[in-house]
Amino acid sequence: MKFKACNLKALVVLAILTFSVSGLYAQTFGTVTGRVTDPSGAVVSSASLTLTDVETNTVRNGVATDSGDYTFPSVPPGHYRVKAEVQGFKTWVSQPFEVQVQQSVRIEIALQVG
Repeated sequence: MKFKACNLKALVVLAILTFSVSGLYAQTFGTVTGRVTDPSGAVVSSASLTLTDVETNTVRNGVATDSGDYTFPSVPPGHYRVKAEVQGFKTWVSQPFEVQVQQSVRIEIALQVG
């Protein structure tokens, strides 16, 4: 089956537009990252983390790594709150903060014993 030249051109243009638009969409996301520590400054691994969109109540969950670090990639622009929970410590909740286009927001979490 042969493609006509105009059909082939149309497919090429459609493919280029599809990849261009998806690339632009991906560039609008930001990142929320940080480290979880205890009162002495030692890292706290395996803390359960929740990123909540304050306006829509959309929730994403994560876990701190062995080095206490956490990352929420591909975060749409908006207003968020981070919550950290781990046994033996009080639940920690951030103040609301804003993620802007292509912005990396760092939220350090210092847990209190409790």
